[in-house]
Amino acid sequence: MATIRDLIAGSLRLIEEIGAGETPSGESSADGLTALNAMISSWSIQGDLIYTETTETFTLTGNDGSYTLGPSGDFVTTRPIRIVSATINDGANDYELTVYGIDQYASISDKTTAGVPDSIYYDGNFPNITMKLYPVPDSAYTLTLYTEKPLTEYSSISDTLTVPPGWERGLRYNLAMEIAPEYGKQAPATVMKIAIESKNAIRNQNNRSDNEKLRVDEALGTVGSFDIYSGFTSR
Repeated sequence: MATIRDLIAGSLRLIEEIGAGETPSGESSADGLTALNAMISSWSIQGDLIYTETTETFTLTGNDGSYTLGPSGDFVTTRPIRIVSATINDGANDYELTVYGIDQYASISDKTTAGVPDSIYYDGNFPNITMKLYPVPDSAYTLTLYTEKPLTEYSSISDTLTVPPGWERGLRYNLAMEIAPEYGKQAPATVMKIAIESKNAIRNQNNRSDNEKLRVDEALGTVGSFDIYSGFTSR
């Protein structure tokens, strides 16, 4: 299997910084690793390049509706890029939560109401995000989060490249585009074309794998005042 060293060498060959059979210098390999991780980090926040969702469960505390999630949060885990979906389990059944934006959460007039949560809001704080549940849980329910986590970065050029089909090509050609300016080079048009095509192929595959559900508008069957301008129901 290919290593990160192999990937970097392939990218350097594409911009003709090294020739066939040549090995990158230690400095070039280290710089390539830094550039690769920066590119992967950038791809993570694009959302549609994340190829898998993470499922995690956490036990809530009765009468506590605010929790931090991240490397040093109330719930210790890798900080998610996005909460895709969430459910509450009362010991017998799962109930899907509506993921609110800030305007929707701010519109709730009494945020201290207790009961079985039916919605969740999270901010984009770093390194831990803060989640707000409404109503405030009145018991130790189980919260399940379906999230998008950052793509895996690499710590060494000796690491094995572990990615889904199509990703090795996409990373190699896009890394070539990324590092070319550092060597005072411009990637050939063919490299640019394949970089774009391979990245789009990854994006299209992820979109095909994304099972979006049809949702009924919150205005239907919801008690409250529906605002046609904001698109949500105030409580």
